[in-house]
Amino acid sequence: MKIEKKCLLAVGFEPTPADADQKAQCAKRCLTICEYVSENSDLCEGGGYVRWTRTKVCTESSTVEVVVVIASLVFFAYLFILLSATADDFFCENIACIVEHHGISQNTAGVTLMAFGNGSPDIFSSIASVMSVKNPQAGLAIGGLLGGSIFVTTVVVGSVIIIKPFDAARAPAIRDIGFHLVALGMLIFVVLFDGEMYWWQPFSFLVLYAIYALTVVSEVFPNKAKAMKITTVQPAPTPATSIGWMAQTSATIPQINIESASIKSGSGKSLKSNVTIHSSTNSNLSDQYMDWPRRHLKTFGKHFNPFDMAEFRESKWFLKAYHLVKTPCKILLRISIPLASAPWYKPLVITHAFVSPLAFCFAFQLLEFQIASGVPGVWFFALVLSTILSILIIIFTKWNQEPKYYKQIAAYTGFIMSIAWIYTAAAEIVDVVMMFGSLFDISYQILGLTAVSWCNAIGDVIADIGSARHGFNQMAFSAALGGPLFNLLVGFGSTFLIPIIQGKTVTVSIDGVKVVMLAGLATSLLSTLLLLFAQKFRPRWPHGVLLYVLYVVFLIFALLANQHVI
Repeated sequence: MKIEKKCLLAVGFEPTPADADQKAQCAKRCLTICEYVSENSDLCEGGGYVRWTRTKVCTESSTVEVVVVIASLVFFAYLFILLSATADDFFCENIACIVEHHGISQNTAGVTLMAFGNGSPDIFSSIASVMSVKNPQAGLAIGGLLGGSIFVTTVVVGSVIIIKPFDAARAPAIRDIGFHLVALGMLIFVVLFDGEMYWWQPFSFLVLYAIYALTVVSEVFPNKAKAMKITTVQPAPTPATSIGWMAQTSATIPQINIESASIKSGSGKSLKSNVTIHSSTNSNLSDQYMDWPRRHLKTFGKHFNPFDMAEFRESKWFLKAYHLVKTPCKILLRISIPLASAPWYKPLVITHAFVSPLAFCFAFQLLEFQIASGVPGVWFFALVLSTILSILIIIFTKWNQEPKYYKQIAAYTGFIMSIAWIYTAAAEIVDVVMMFGSLFDISYQILGLTAVSWCNAIGDVIADIGSARHGFNQMAFSAALGGPLFNLLVGFGSTFLIPIIQGKTVTVSIDGVKVVMLAGLATSLLSTLLLLFAQKFRPRWPHGVLLYVLYVVFLIFALLANQHVI
């Protein structure tokens, strides 16, 4: 298929009203679709590695185009497998260890750890995007923040409630929704200016988050002090030797020959107790050392095995096929994400130390990033760090003795790496969605309201719903309320305070879609608050269904506003 010359406004990738400079340039000349997508990857792609839109529109063969579409669908499905495996097998496991170790409540963990984990990648990418633009547009960021917040506070909160009934903590829920409504009121005040943004406006968002964080911390310490007072001291358990370790180290046990005296049985027959014991220590030492490589290779395979063999044998054929398809994904995650609940195994820990820094830089696309001109990319420093960590573990740790703080380090490192892989998969999913937007000629505004918002919130969906399925309903509920609040306060505040400090001019614009978004977020928060009081903070499935309906109504009004019907 030969690509025809088309004007920019006819290709389905028209710039938003805020892109005045691009619109003026494009009015002077017509571009091919391929040229436009190649020159504006930040508008036409989702930020992942695979440029599906460019690949699809720049090919002149219809056969290749069909292959690209099919490949993108397969890749799209596999990304959800990656997300599911990351959340279920690593993210939830590590965050459970963190919560247990620190003794913090599920509500506190939800609004701190999970909120930071889900929101920080989006905030970092937003900061990076505005730093590379001469005149940042606050309206675009507000639309992205509100679209994701509405989806999370309706669909994700509703899903957490529907999965399993639970009792919501009264004070944390009121606190989170209350701060969110205050932040929303501040945002409405900023939007009403409809002009240039001043430094004190984004700074006030950061101040409000500092107050919120102090409020959360002030609730944590009294609870921990109270718990320490009522905790009784338990006697220390008797040290026990690990049977598994005994089995590994005592492969050869000396045997002793004992022949007991004859014992007369009732029938007059002689019973002999013969225990044939012979010392074979010396003769079996060579066998022990010869068996060492095979034994440790078996242990190595056990720790790196992506699935349980016993469970695999008992599974149905379609589950076996699913496990096999998931195997490459599980191996990738196993070698790059530490798991605090797993036993200490030195070769695996060395592998994590070497792979994790490089995988982290890969996930956030930092490998080629240069700190300064003439300096190697970040990949070089990550490689040096990986090598140093691996050498330190080799020298200063023992083969079969777990270091004192290994569980804590593994839990936090695994938590961060889980977030990194979730962010990577989400970015690639957005790329595929953007490509299908070009395939079906869907405008970017509509994509932003629907599929792009959903994909940007996929990290919250996987993490929060996965936590709820593992029994951490309160933590998931708090994260679904606290995550959008973190994004709104810290995301909006830091994203625009930095360019203002740099001397850039930040403008604010308002349109009908953003008005609908502001109203939709306020409605979702107030509905949840009123329903919680009505249910005595015991949310049940009708609450979740109502939030689903509310999101559908919001989408209808937003799409009508986008088409200037209302």
